Amino acid sequence: MIAVAYVVCSWVSTAVADSSFPVKVAHLDFDNIPTIEIEPGHHGELAMDPALRNIGQGLAPVYLYRLPDYKTPKQLLLTTIVDGKRVFSPIVVLLNDDYEPASVVKEEVSLHRVNQVEVSSSMPIMIQPGHKYMLITTDPKFFGKQLSYKRLNTSIVRVYDGNNMRYVPVTTGTREENVVIANSGRLALSAPHRDY
Repeated sequence: MIAVAYVVCSWVSTAVADSSFPVKVAHLDFDNIPTIEIEPGHHGELAMDPALRNIGQGLAPVYLYRLPDYKTPKQLLLTTIVDGKRVFSPIVVLLNDDYEPASVVKEEVSLHRVNQVEVSSSMPIMIQPGHKYMLITTDPKFFGKQLSYKRLNTSIVRVYDGNNMRYVPVTTGTREENVVIANSGRLALSAPHRDY
């Protein structure tokens, strides 16, 4: 019998459109916020060049990205990756050409996938033709708060049943881990290719 250990855990994460969330961007000087271009088909970590601004809830980092010029509605997938014991809880504001908010997407702070490599949480973002920029910020009132999750330790045991070799998962225990909600972190984005 051979046992190979690996770690698996899951959590549930939801993203909701919320036009009433008090993010104020009208007073922001967008000329002084670095804008990072997102290429069609981008898949990977986002470059993060923050500017600190008051968005209505206090001083918070603001990241501004120019979206690809899609002609039809598209879905982006934004992933927050736990970095050490820190996590960034994003609020996404989609803006038009004049930097006016078109919609706000915020994520409930919760984890959805844990493995031995990284802990992450993903949220879908629907963009429409006319959405030109994506502003990512966070709510500073959560800075320093802890988020707990349970990590399930599982071993794979190789078992021969007389005819075939099978691999059977066996739970070996759980442990609770914590992360701190921070004012910065790692984000990844999956964006579709251009319209054809």
